Amino acid sequence: TDTVFQAFVAGAELLINQILGILVAAILALFAFNMGVAGSLLDFVIDQTVVQMGTKINGLVSLNLAWGTLRDLANMLFIFILLYISIMTILRGASFNTKQLLAKVIIVALLINFSLFFTKVIIDISNTIAIGFYSSIVANNNILGISGAVMDSLHFKDLYSFDVNKLKSTGDLLVLGIMGPIFLIVATVIFLAIAFLFIVRYLILILLMVLSPLAYVGSLIPATQGQAKKWWDTLIKQAIFAPACLAMIWVSLTLLSGVLDASATTWDQMVGNPNGPGPGFVSLVLNYVLVMGFLVA
Repeated sequence: TDTVFQAFVAGAELLINQILGILVAAILALFAFNMGVAGSLLDFVIDQTVVQMGTKINGLVSLNLAWGTLRDLANMLFIFILLYISIMTILRGASFNTKQLLAKVIIVALLINFSLFFTKVIIDISNTIAIGFYSSIVANNNILGISGAVMDSLHFKDLYSFDVNKLKSTGDLLVLGIMGPIFLIVATVIFLAIAFLFIVRYLILILLMVLSPLAYVGSLIPATQGQAKKWWDTLIKQAIFAPACLAMIWVSLTLLSGVLDASATTWDQMVGNPNGPGPGFVSLVLNYVLVMGFLVA
């Protein structure tokens, strides 16, 4: 009787594990698909807003028209600035620093016509550095796109069509059924967040280019010098974001491949151990935390 009961329990446990295994595989496939979509979106956004930004900006006729309109407006403001200088010179005489202010007005009046060019130069330098890291990431991993390099280094592609027959224990089900979806969800959210930040960067840089004439004129007027400084701070911040972000990804993937030897640990090696998760579990978790940590940073 005991033997029959034990056989029944073993059979029931095997059946339950098989059913749970199929369910876990379906869940993993779903979340892995979502992560793949988010990764493809990230790759597309980086390609459009960084790699091909220069080409697309040069083709924006509306950008040049909007900038030209504000440039003409800024040139008109010089009339009032010169009028202000004349009045203050009459009222305050030698105590008013006319020569210094006039020299500054002349310099700004000349530079304002090249404000779009100078802004594009800063953006192009930033994107060139970012593209350098991007090309290095893609070349080193022999794969297309940033997300592909991240997914390949963490072996996420194994989860698209995981073989449920490799699940030999309840521990395997817990590792893949709990940790797998968590890893995939976090990676998906991070991919989407980074894509969103690159889109925002692209839009902000376009706006900064359009407003560049007013930023130059604003540096002459005491009441608007704060806004002019804010324009410069925003330009530098957004310009630095792209190379800094891609540099962090490059560093994490380089450490992963060169120091931690990510290829030694795969999802297949984590399961199949009758006594629970395989020895690669800790290594894979550390690799994941390293990459995601650099992406968040």
